[in-house]
Amino acid sequence: MSIVFKIIAIGTVCAFINAIFRKNQPEYAVFISVAFGLLMLTLLSAVFTQVTDKVNQIAKESGIDFIYLGIILKVVGVSYVCEYSSAVFNDAGESAIAKKIEFAGKAVIFVLSLPVIESLFDMISRFF
Repeated sequence: MSIVFKIIAIGTVCAFINAIFRKNQPEYAVFISVAFGLLMLTLLSAVFTQVTDKVNQIAKESGIDFIYLGIILKVVGVSYVCEYSSAVFNDAGESAIAKKIEFAGKAVIFVLSLPVIESLFDMISRFF
């Protein structure tokens, strides 16, 4: 929980610095936002490791196939990366590029989820 408070504190400082720079030098505000994002991801890396370990433990205990677990983690990872990238480009005033990143993320997520969809259809076809 202390990681959240650190991120909020650093984010607040970055927001104030951005407010100062946006008036006179808006190009630096984008760099500050990106730097904050990278710092935030660095702080969260331990949390991501804990989540991955816990999900692996749950999958092992429940007997879920690790192939599907890997797909789920990839889908979540792609969505987070695309969301972050889209926000960075929106902050930079490049909303057209942000929308294209969001579209690309949705396409990749769909492709990644095809084995799960195929498995679901196989399971349904066995019942009928």
